[in-house]
Amino acid sequence: MTRVERIINEVAQLEPAERAEVVERLLESAPLEMDEEIETAWKDEVRERLARVRAGKAKLIPWEESKRRLLAR
Repeated sequence: MTRVERIINEVAQLEPAERAEVVERLLESAPLEMDEEIETAWKDEVRERLARVRAGKAKLIPWEESKRRLLAR
């Protein structure tokens, strides 16, 4: 198992709001060069999704189910 796979597995065991926070922090720390307007739109989207998760309004799918769906494509 690779280091990334171990991290993904560990994050998958977190509560949904904690996983969303990890995603938000990773996106903020990513050294991606993109148009400022696009970057702002992505950050706004992540914040909006995180707010829905924290408010209990988002239906979350467990990592194993998500992975199964992705691999089935």
